[in-house]
Amino acid sequence: MRQARLGRVVSDDAQRVLTKAAVVLEVSPRGKVVRRVSNAKPAIGTLAIIGRDRVGQQLLMEIGIGRTRPYHPCRQPGLRKWMSARCPGGTVTSVQYAALSAKIFLELQAISDARAGNWKPHNIPMGRAYYTRRNGLATSRVERVMPRGIRFSIAKRDHMLLADFYWLQIYESEKYRSMVRFVDKLLGAYRGERGIMRRPYVVWLHDELKARASSTWPRYLLSELPNFLPGERHNRRFQLLVDIVERVTGWQGGKTPERRLADTAQDPKGRLNGIKVRDISGLRADATKDHVVFELFPNQEKKHARWTA
Repeated sequence: MRQARLGRVVSDDAQRVLTKAAVVLEVSPRGKVVRRVSNAKPAIGTLAIIGRDRVGQQLLMEIGIGRTRPYHPCRQPGLRKWMSARCPGGTVTSVQYAALSAKIFLELQAISDARAGNWKPHNIPMGRAYYTRRNGLATSRVERVMPRGIRFSIAKRDHMLLADFYWLQIYESEKYRSMVRFVDKLLGAYRGERGIMRRPYVVWLHDELKARASSTWPRYLLSELPNFLPGERHNRRFQLLVDIVERVTGWQGGKTPERRLADTAQDPKGRLNGIKVRDISGLRADATKDHVVFELFPNQEKKHARWTA
């Protein structure tokens, strides 16, 4: 009796998503999209994946758009009426995901482009830090053109999709690569106890990372900094940076949960279609939540600002 009731709930939720979600992809057991539905005035702000088994249709995955969280209750746009939570009847299999994921990223990019519309980038005055061996550490005031991203959210249960986005954030972000190069160059001036004149650079870096950890940067990205130094553990700055990061974030070295998840992604570069993620929140930081949040840049805003201080 309970199983039959659950089956009806799952089937009803799949039908509800089909008629009320923003975008719905119905897929075959092999991951082929057999139907795409776009609802002009969606009551549920999600990109949904549904499948079909011997019993009927079932919801396999939801990606929240804007403030809507996957599988959660949500308020209809312009109304006080709430839509109840949806019950997933299964998960996207690895076979389905391999065939489907590139289409998911195309859909997310299209949603981001459509929502951005005629948004214009805005200039933000900020400080920029740079280091040269001749002149040392210096800062300057510049104006950066900051693109605006579109917010999405992924449930922690959808591991394969999360793995792709963490891979994108950790391995493909030019902003992160720029920061690693800057830190490596800055710490190259440090010479231990005898290099007393260079120690202010280490103090400055500690304070700067601490400020980043409490504001704009996910802590897992800062925790991974030593692992991306050129030469990694063979780099003579490795342990020094580990010590700084540990004081800032509490992480004691090794791969973070986000990095371990990213490393499970299967050939992500060929499927991500060049999308640019702004930031994706960490797993540990959201320990009490069942989802993580990220932002995508619209197509016309593909350039990341260099790391600034």
